[in-house]
Amino acid sequence: MMKRKPQAVLSIEKKYDILRMRDKGEDQKLIQEKYNASVTCLDHIYKEYQEIKRLFQAKTLDISRSRKCTRWLHVRDLERIVYQLYLRCRQNRIQMTGVEVRRKALEINEKLKGDPDFKASDQWFKNFRSRHRITGNDVEKDLPIINVDTLNTFKAHFNTFLKNGEFTLENVYNVVYTVMMWKGVPEKTSIFRRAKQAGNQQMLEDHVTVLFCANATGSHKLPVLIIGNIGETQGLYNLNTDAFSTIYRANANAWMSSNIFNEWFRKYFLESVIRRQLKKGRREKTLLLLDNTRLIHDLNDLNRKDRFVTVISIPLNISPVGQPMNCGIISSFKRKYRKELVTTLASLPLYNTNDDVIDMHEKLDMWDCCSIVHDAWSYVDNAILTNAWDSLLNREIQWSEEYSLRMKYDAVKTIEILRSLPGCGRCDEASVLNWFENDEICEVFMKICTNDIIREFENKTVDRMNYFYDEAGPSHSKLPKMS
Repeated sequence: MMKRKPQAVLSIEKKYDILRMRDKGEDQKLIQEKYNASVTCLDHIYKEYQEIKRLFQAKTLDISRSRKCTRWLHVRDLERIVYQLYLRCRQNRIQMTGVEVRRKALEINEKLKGDPDFKASDQWFKNFRSRHRITGNDVEKDLPIINVDTLNTFKAHFNTFLKNGEFTLENVYNVVYTVMMWKGVPEKTSIFRRAKQAGNQQMLEDHVTVLFCANATGSHKLPVLIIGNIGETQGLYNLNTDAFSTIYRANANAWMSSNIFNEWFRKYFLESVIRRQLKKGRREKTLLLLDNTRLIHDLNDLNRKDRFVTVISIPLNISPVGQPMNCGIISSFKRKYRKELVTTLASLPLYNTNDDVIDMHEKLDMWDCCSIVHDAWSYVDNAILTNAWDSLLNREIQWSEEYSLRMKYDAVKTIEILRSLPGCGRCDEASVLNWFENDEICEVFMKICTNDIIREFENKTVDRMNYFYDEAGPSHSKLPKMS
């Protein structure tokens, strides 16, 4: 005697499907075979039609709500991370445009393996601004264009200030710090290709912060301050060696801090200026023009350090074009640095194969960076240091053509050295010129902040404040307005 096959326990979903099949006119025997259900079982299901339908719809709604909730929680976390990034950029006077906010939102969503359908649309951005009370002045669609009238007004004020204060150009200094990818190489090299294939591009993007200071006559260049993320006590070498005149300090993100800047101002700038002036037998009035792109300086405090030294800052919206260091000095240094970097690789004992060059590049350390910085800074000559002040001092600019020739010369010489290295023969002028100018301080800072915030989020240490209902957004009380 054959055993009767036990009937399956039917879920609400299966019962609802049976009802749906019946309503579509499916054959009852087909329904019985599909679900191993008896005629009695089917009759019972048909009688409970309304209740089964109600239970199915209620369960479907719960699932839908659960999915929506999960998705909403993810979007909320994403917005919290993006808002944290926005705040940190604001606090460092790096203004994000709407395009950058949306681009970073997409990047963070991808890194966190978020909603694949998230688009960071115009509507999302509008809602983001509304929820966090961010005004159009806080996040522009595009960065503002340099105001020529503001630049000319500052120039007039600056030159009047020099005249009335009786400052000589020999005692007028400019200090600026920027970031530099110290191990970066052109894309058309075996070093770059290997790093990309191995997923090790971060090595090429390792950055240091470098601070430059020199006077308006080019007669006094202070040693470069380098900020890396390698502790000064780590490694095999003392990074403050007297072998070359660079100053090294360590910070977690290789970024400038108020403590490091204040130490530099007191210990290196003031002492160097005082020592230089006392060789003449007297102190002289000194002016330091300070970059105004970061919120780490207290001008009142700096001006109290020495009665002979006056510190002023350049307006934020004209700093990129009005500041002497940004008018050819820093770009010249970076070209010299990269030329010296490949010269260092070419002079290493083992460079007969691609692997040798790649291996030697990987072994470059902060000692090498400090040494190359020293050499590159020494190659920035007085002509560039003085000509960079022409615009600010309202002098006739005559050196632009010569500057272009020097840039071309540096590129040609660097290409010659690169092509002598195995795996670098494809480097051309376009790739080298692009490499010369691949350091964008805002982009580097946003990358640092993005990685930090994602790490904090994953470690559950990122600020858990509910920003959606915060009463005062950036435009009110939290952060000062940017000019």
